[in-house]
Amino acid sequence: MRIQEHVNRINQGVEAWNEFDDAFAKYLDINKDEEGFYCFDQTQFNTRLGENVSFKGAKFCCEVSFNESKFSRIVFDRAKFSDRVSFNSAKFHGKAYFENAKFESASFFELAEFDNDAEFKGATFNGHAGFNFASFSMHANFMSASFNTEAHFIEATFSGFVHFKDASFSKYAGFQNSCFSGRASFFRAKFDGGVYFVNVKSKSLFDLRNVTAKNSVPAFAGIDYKIPPIIDGLSVPPPNNKSN
Repeated sequence: MRIQEHVNRINQGVEAWNEFDDAFAKYLDINKDEEGFYCFDQTQFNTRLGENVSFKGAKFCCEVSFNESKFSRIVFDRAKFSDRVSFNSAKFHGKAYFENAKFESASFFELAEFDNDAEFKGATFNGHAGFNFASFSMHANFMSASFNTEAHFIEATFSGFVHFKDASFSKYAGFQNSCFSGRASFFRAKFDGGVYFVNVKSKSLFDLRNVTAKNSVPAFAGIDYKIPPIIDGLSVPPPNNKSN
């Protein structure tokens, strides 16, 4: 299906889109077709094409791509992505809402540009979460987000206040070479796997209070900060005591 047809369908409203998605999911299942695909690549959502589009509560039964698309204000709150989704090199000029969105498979926001607030509060990432080289110009809110596999924020740029308060990371969490120009809060975040802040640049307050690192000590090698990180209550695993 062509991009314009996809946009036309979502313009009919989320209820109509979800009815179509349910029917398409049944079609794929009956025909044992594993190559279902929705394509919105290079769509200009900040022009007449889809300017009133909302994906709030939308369902996507198969892989979907928004690569290199441009958005003004866009809402994906409570959207459910059942397969791989890609926003690589997408540009979000207005506020981007992904609150309580559910990513069942891999999700990619690599090289994405968020010029306004990015809201991922309560989002669930059950697959690989890729934000490498992404840039956040204003508030980035990942409060209470759940990263249940690997989370990659390598060489990401956070220019405003970034919130990972109460976020949980079940496996690898990588922030290597990222830059935090504004305040960064990881207050009460939980890391069950390895967490890497290697070569991070922090130009403001870096809040690690009451962080729990369950299985490994966070890696801070090469971190460059103007204000010493706050680590009150940081909990790390005890050293292994091996008998000789």
